[in-house]
Amino acid sequence: GASTCSSCASGTFSSAGTSTCTTCLAGSFSSTGAASCTPCDPGKRASAGSSFCENCDGGTWSNTSSSTCIGCDAGKWSGTASGACIKCDVGKSSTSAASTCSPCGVGRFQSLPGMAACENCTKGKANGGTGSSECADCSSGYFGPRVGMSACLKCSSEIVDYQYGPSYTSSEGSSTCDQCMKDYYRESDGQTCVELPIEGFNKAVGLTLTTLDVKKGWFRFGQDSPTAYACPHPAHCAGGVNFTQLCSPVSQGVLCFDCIEDHYFDLDFGYCEPCGDFKPSTESLVVLGLLVVVVSSLFFWYARKKYIRHKQRKEWAQGGLETEDTEAVGRMTLDLGTIARGGACNCSSGAGSSKVRNKIKILITFFQLASGLDFVLDIKFPDPCQEIMDTLSFMNLEVFKFIPFECMFEADYFADLLFTTLGPIALSFSLALIGVCTKAWSNRAAKNALISIFLLITFLCLPSCSKKAFATFKCNDYVAVYADKEPTFERYLALDLSVSCGYPSATAYYGAMTVYASLMVIVYPIGIPALYVVLLFKARKELAIPELQLSEAARSKSFMKTFFGYHARTSKEHTEADVRWEKLREEHYLSFLIQPYEQRVYWFEVVEVMRRLFLSGVLILFGAGTVTQVVVACGICLMTIKIFLFYAAFDDPDDDFIAEVAQLQLFGILSIGLILRFNNLIIEEGGGSLIPDERALGLFLTFIVFVGPGLVVLLALRA
Repeated sequence: GASTCSSCASGTFSSAGTSTCTTCLAGSFSSTGAASCTPCDPGKRASAGSSFCENCDGGTWSNTSSSTCIGCDAGKWSGTASGACIKCDVGKSSTSAASTCSPCGVGRFQSLPGMAACENCTKGKANGGTGSSECADCSSGYFGPRVGMSACLKCSSEIVDYQYGPSYTSSEGSSTCDQCMKDYYRESDGQTCVELPIEGFNKAVGLTLTTLDVKKGWFRFGQDSPTAYACPHPAHCAGGVNFTQLCSPVSQGVLCFDCIEDHYFDLDFGYCEPCGDFKPSTESLVVLGLLVVVVSSLFFWYARKKYIRHKQRKEWAQGGLETEDTEAVGRMTLDLGTIARGGACNCSSGAGSSKVRNKIKILITFFQLASGLDFVLDIKFPDPCQEIMDTLSFMNLEVFKFIPFECMFEADYFADLLFTTLGPIALSFSLALIGVCTKAWSNRAAKNALISIFLLITFLCLPSCSKKAFATFKCNDYVAVYADKEPTFERYLALDLSVSCGYPSATAYYGAMTVYASLMVIVYPIGIPALYVVLLFKARKELAIPELQLSEAARSKSFMKTFFGYHARTSKEHTEADVRWEKLREEHYLSFLIQPYEQRVYWFEVVEVMRRLFLSGVLILFGAGTVTQVVVACGICLMTIKIFLFYAAFDDPDDDFIAEVAQLQLFGILSIGLILRFNNLIIEEGGGSLIPDERALGLFLTFIVFVGPGLVVLLALRA
């Protein structure tokens, strides 16, 4: 044998007492003279007979005693000499055998660890950075129309490519511009944003046609209707989104105009109240009280003057007048001489009562015209003026406003029209019947009294009957859109929205109303002025001034010469003629028409009746609710003021003054009405209101309305 042992080479080993060296198995190594092989550590590998273990490359790994390195799975990575692969962090990914994980690029993300790939951001999200674990939702006003977007697009800027623009916005995380801006709403197609009407709807972002929120005091036809209309009675309209709940619990119908059964409209509260709770409105009681004060003052004035004249006559008869009363003595001497010649005494009670009557007549005329302007011009004046005008409407014999006939029977505008227009006709026939039954027509005084009452009826009923007749032809148009139906036009009577006018052709009921109203137009706005003209024309020979009575012109049948053939303001030279006129206008059967005026303009009631007509019902023909109509009304008012100033027609200068003030009051109200009309137009175009304080304007208008009555009271107190 051998005298010495030799060392085994590296990569081999031998145990004690062996004669040969054994090669190390794969996955282990040995150095020179090794008695055994050493296993490779994790992350290393060795083939058979290796003198050392090699490190595994990046992207691979190995266990203990591995002969090979294994590539990492996708979604994992390893460095050099790794005993295991590590999962990629969130926001990163890797392919197989990767030595590193790659961060997700822009528009991509990875929310889970150990993933082989990143995902694209979904629609409505975006990511502008790298290595993100999630994509951010697009902010409100932005949208993400595609996957994998690095940035969201702004709705208001994407006009060309996506047909959006300034009217569009979006909710958070939206892939489209799915909402409209505050001043717009989404059309029924679900795509188009349409500008919201300036009035009628509460503004909010994201409104759609079916979710439009109607303001209180407004109404719309159907859940799919894009237009809102102001309610005549704002308290009736509750507003809201649900079309079926727009009316208050006590109202119903178009624009919530009608009260439910067993309810009536209370002017005091502007709301439907139970029929059992009826009571006169506060405004009615206040205005009636003021009118009582005015009338009482006038009669006090008259009674005081009568007493003073009676006292003067008594003192004169007893020879007790002082020297300063010689002028009164002269007047009474003339009066007594006139009586002896069959004239009229200038100091009779008739003169005083007629002066009172004339002033009341002027006030009634003003109140009739002023209280009807809101309807004729289709303008709502600021409160408290509007409340006062509503109350003064009783001057126009609008009984239906103050007595709840709807609690007694089913009453609509046609019933009101019949009651208003047939009432005066029935009274007139009753007068005629009374005259026949009592043989009053054979008695001059009784006949004159009946004719005066008849003319008083025509005077009082003319504005109201004319306005109601003309108003029958005033219908309001509405655009109604109901679910699953095409838009339609609906027409309703302006004064009573429960009456359908019909579109495109009139309903049978409304057709009957218009036929009747046409007849009443002939009877009232045409018939009454024509009646006045005929009566005065027939009596021209006895009523005209002496100059015309003695001329051929007075005996001619010329209409123009009768009414316009004599110049105004001719000086009075015939004192006895004046006294005769005083007697004639008190005793003539046309006393009601001629009594307020001087003889030279005995026909002036024709001018007055035409003024009243043109400032009431006729104005409706000029387009209710338009600027043109208010301008025409102002022009008519200015023209009549000029006529009144030119003729100075009233016998009493105080009456001339009161009449001029009343017309200036009307012009003031109309001027403010014009301002309100322009203000409404500016608001409708999206501008701001020109009126900073409507309440103050309403108080100012109320002051204007009561200037005339106040003036009458002051004149009475002064006298």
